[in-house]
Amino acid sequence: MRARAAWQIVVSLLAVVGLQCLVLIGFSMADSGPTSSPSVLVVSADSGWSGLVANRINAVEGHPVRAFVVTNRATAHADLAGDRTQAVLAVDPAAPADALSVSSAQGQGANGLVATTVRQVLAAEGRSVTTTDVTSTQVGDPRSLGGYRLAVAWVVAGFGLGAALRALDLLRRLRVRLLAHLVGAVSAAAAGVGVAQMMVPTWSFVALPLLGIGTAIVLAGSLLTDGLGGAFGPIGFALAAVAQLLVVADPQFAGAFGLGVVPAWWRAVLPWTPAGSAVGGVRALLYLPGSVQPWSVATLVWWAVFGLLLSLLTGPRRPARHALRSS
Repeated sequence: MRARAAWQIVVSLLAVVGLQCLVLIGFSMADSGPTSSPSVLVVSADSGWSGLVANRINAVEGHPVRAFVVTNRATAHADLAGDRTQAVLAVDPAAPADALSVSSAQGQGANGLVATTVRQVLAAEGRSVTTTDVTSTQVGDPRSLGGYRLAVAWVVAGFGLGAALRALDLLRRLRVRLLAHLVGAVSAAAAGVGVAQMMVPTWSFVALPLLGIGTAIVLAGSLLTDGLGGAFGPIGFALAAVAQLLVVADPQFAGAFGLGVVPAWWRAVLPWTPAGSAVGGVRALLYLPGSVQPWSVATLVWWAVFGLLLSLLTGPRRPARHALRSS
């Protein structure tokens, strides 16, 4: 028994050290990895002029902004509203100034880079530009980061709820345990919606959808943490923490400004992580037209089912034999 206990301690220590290294490597890759340059769609009735402007933008040293020529202004603005580009530049050689449309939901860094680059290129042509933000700034959320913070709060709540239910091990009946997960998720989501509406009153128009996706985020995180904790013990809790909390530690790395400005390798992974789908789903609901994106809901459902299966396979810990005998 002593040898087994010693071996478990060694394995746990190695796992903790390994997870710490993974955390540090992850942050280093997030900071040093090449990020995608923001894109701007150049539209004009004169295709020759729009092509010239796009080529000048793409020729800027370092290629800070990628420019693409489009012919339909409505389609270009739909791409901007739908998070598929970072800016739309409408150029008209007959007008005294050109019009640049950006979205603050994609981050002030991308907006500032696009605006500076476009202004520099047009100034070289003797032209000026006016900038318009298509995302209305809301009182209480001037930087459009409130959705990210709300998603992070729900991710943390899901981790805490799952860890508490597994660690306390008070609910041994499966139905009661699942009911506790559901009640805790709904309560956490409702509390988050209430606090969010106090900070940003205009979010009241999406209160019910927010409650729904908040419940899904907390429930998925809770079931996943519970299942991993039951399957792997303390190491499982550490894995759950890395899978959920590490992803949301940095706003840009978590997708708070969209996927267009994150490193290319991470762009393919982020939407399928529980935390990435949480941030993406809340962000789409608050800042993009339409409802929650289907991929975010599907991903949350998948992680919830995965955690539920782990919980079913592991179940609550059973009382030790000596405890049963003494009773």
